[in-house]
Amino acid sequence: MRCSRFSVIVLLIALLVACKPESLPTPEGMALVTPVPTVDTGSVTALCASIDANWSQDWRAVIHDLDALAVLDGQCGDEPLVQHYYRAYVGMGSALEGRRLNEEALAAYQQALEYVPGGIEAQQGIARLDTRPTLATCSPFDVSAAVNGLPEYEPNDGAFIAVVGNRFFVLGAVYTVRGINFYPRDYPNERFLTQMQVPSVDFELDLMQASGINTLRVFLR
Repeated sequence: MRCSRFSVIVLLIALLVACKPESLPTPEGMALVTPVPTVDTGSVTALCASIDANWSQDWRAVIHDLDALAVLDGQCGDEPLVQHYYRAYVGMGSALEGRRLNEEALAAYQQALEYVPGGIEAQQGIARLDTRPTLATCSPFDVSAAVNGLPEYEPNDGAFIAVVGNRFFVLGAVYTVRGINFYPRDYPNERFLTQMQVPSVDFELDLMQASGINTLRVFLR
């Protein structure tokens, strides 16, 4: 028996309909994903546009784009990249703080200070969230006991720095300051000198000396 071309087409359609599954298995709870265009990480223009689009909306995406921008040694507008990083981490900290994710927010504020050490917004955020107990203030008796416990001063062969005009001099030679602010890596802020083990800073002092640093500014409570 010969079948017409129309009959064959109808038969194929019927077979396809019969074999089509009613639904595809979907893992329970899996969210539907809508494809989104990826950012061209090799283009400063594309990265800056993505940063603008995600600003205040998705801080992690912003920081991801800033990392890609740093690889290209680029920046968006006239603002230095470190300022973008700082504001992004402060924004992330504020958003996390608003969701009561205080530990994560504290880490974001601390990261912001890596880019702008004197950043007021980050410092204020840390002050709000840092729940470590404040060290007690020394009483006059404690101060007197500490002073009386100091050994007698023993002069050494070192020389004091003198100021002549607008320059520093040591033993008659110009002293050029190459300095940094310093806290020990493992004992920052109020932990400096109250908890610090002196041998723990040997590596840092050697590293700074090898780098040509000759002056330190330290902060004491």
